[in-house]
Amino acid sequence: MDRVRDVMTSQPVVVGSEASLVDCAVKMMDLGIRHLPVVDGTTVVGLVDDGGVFGAGVLVDGGALWFRFDAGGPEKAGDVAKPAVVVDVEDDLATALREMRGKGAAVVTEDGAVVGVLSEHDVVRVAPAILPASRTVDDASTTPVQTVRSSSSARDAIAKMKSLGIRHLVVADDGVALGVVSLRDLVSGWKGESAAVERYMGSKLSTVERGSSLKKAASRMSEEHIGCLPMLDKDGGAIRIVTRSDVLEAVATALEDEALFGMDG
Repeated sequence: MDRVRDVMTSQPVVVGSEASLVDCAVKMMDLGIRHLPVVDGTTVVGLVDDGGVFGAGVLVDGGALWFRFDAGGPEKAGDVAKPAVVVDVEDDLATALREMRGKGAAVVTEDGAVVGVLSEHDVVRVAPAILPASRTVDDASTTPVQTVRSSSSARDAIAKMKSLGIRHLVVADDGVALGVVSLRDLVSGWKGESAAVERYMGSKLSTVERGSSLKKAASRMSEEHIGCLPMLDKDGGAIRIVTRSDVLEAVATALEDEALFGMDG
């Protein structure tokens, strides 16, 4: 499991820079994917993520129509594509994750052709086999926790996610965490840009206790298909949060430590 090819998602869907955001959105929703490599000819020119696509608009009426947030906003994949991290299928995982830090995903090539995408989701899936048993969620979690009130609009929630470059917000009123809402929650069940966030969040708030094993937390995130686990204080306030990005960082550090010092969990 030390090579990119062992962890990546193979046979990715690619788009050209002239592909419409509607086409990108349909592909993401139908296939349940977050990233689309942007390729012109045989050259990787960027990577489109769901934040870029759904920060511009959402599909409505069962995907039949595209509701664009701003009349003069982006329309094509090339308008929202970010510079792509490109790694080789035979690269060691530690090297690839070093390049991916803060990027969310990498495009994987073999002999110049796109053959896969290596994403945070892929890394979380294999994290339990890599992370040392001694590592806790406290070591890897993020603070401060980004929140949104339950009465806030879906549009405001998406705008906040876009501005911060994140995909999840803890829904909290008066300092008490009520749930979590993700970008996918909002765009897959769109009820209108003024609809309150509370209409989108799930009924169960999945949390993790301070001091818990990061290895076990990553396993939960993978098995339950959730992107984050908040930590609460005794009054129900979210004080820290573990995200897929945090797990990726922890895995990258674990692989670097193993290479340097022979440390093994």
